[in-house]
Amino acid sequence: LGAIESLDLDILIEMNGYTQHARPELVAHSKTSLRISFLGFAHSLMSSFIDLLVTDSTATPTDLWRSPERAMVFPLSFYLTNHASSFHSSHLSSPSALPYV
Repeated sequence: LGAIESLDLDILIEMNGYTQHARPELVAHSKTSLRISFLGFAHSLMSSFIDLLVTDSTATPTDLWRSPERAMVFPLSFYLTNHASSFHSSHLSSPSALPYV
């Protein structure tokens, strides 16, 4: 959390929700002006620490919206990929196969 706060961010985008290895407590304790949930978890976190959820009407039907977050609803889809083109770690022979930047 100290590393995030030292960056003096205005916006923090949370991308894991309540998935494996997620750390929503970092977002919850952040002092950023705007905290957004996007991409990794397509549903509301039902938490007061998220200000805005980026979603679409398929993942989050607006007529059923009962969440503390405000919803930014994209008209078609907010998720711009599919499982067929997703990259999986099994494609790597080892971590050393990753390019060095």
